[in-house]
Amino acid sequence: MLFKPHFLFWIFVLLWSAIGQAQITSNTSAQKSISRLDTLEIRAKIIRVIDGDTAEMMYHDLFLKVRLDHIDAPEIRGGQAYGRAAGQYLRRRIEGEEVLLKGQRKLDGFGRFLATVYTLEGLNINKEMVKNGYAWHFSQYSKDTTYRDLEAQAKQHKRGLWKEKSPVAPWTFRKR
Repeated sequence: MLFKPHFLFWIFVLLWSAIGQAQITSNTSAQKSISRLDTLEIRAKIIRVIDGDTAEMMYHDLFLKVRLDHIDAPEIRGGQAYGRAAGQYLRRRIEGEEVLLKGQRKLDGFGRFLATVYTLEGLNINKEMVKNGYAWHFSQYSKDTTYRDLEAQAKQHKRGLWKEKSPVAPWTFRKR
């Protein structure tokens, strides 16, 4: 590959801004058209789901990895319980589908675009993953308490990974 993924992302951001299609979302939820800064809203096709919190999207001719913001799903590598199930659940929901991605103009440490994924009908897929017990609220990086509340409900109703006697959080599993 000639260019690193993060370099391609910034080319994408510059092109997106140049054509004036980026939007900013203020804290009051009012949306204003703007050509730079803050939140990107992208309508793109999800080409493949890599695992329970990562997918690959195609926007025009550009392929980018997307990391679902606010959540951390069980790991497939290493065989963590519910790792494959989380990936399969996300795959059934968004693979091959057009979605709306909303995220900050920044990448994580692995060059992935951090975003909240919505179906075109408006369903928040990130929250669905937590609500159905296929991901934890990633409280180390997210202060959105609705994810915490959804996790507590999933745990109370023993949904998904919460059926396990002692589920291990992905951040703990990765340290093993």
